[in-house]
Amino acid sequence: VTKSKPKGTTFMNTYIAFFNGRRLELQADSQYAAVLTARKELKVSKSKEGSLAVVLAAKGDEAVVHCGASL
Repeated sequence: VTKSKPKGTTFMNTYIAFFNGRRLELQADSQYAAVLTARKELKVSKSKEGSLAVVLAAKGDEAVVHCGASL
């Protein structure tokens, strides 16, 4: 079930970024925005961008559960 959002507003989702053994939890409205924020916060160079992993942790205020077999 998808929640409808009022026009002109966005829901912030929680993402977790992993890079070189470091973990960062952040809020963003899209995964692309989360990747850009994680690159900046974790100081990931363009050549190391492939080592950065960003996964959805919560959509709005609902937790997202990932199956380990699919990762």
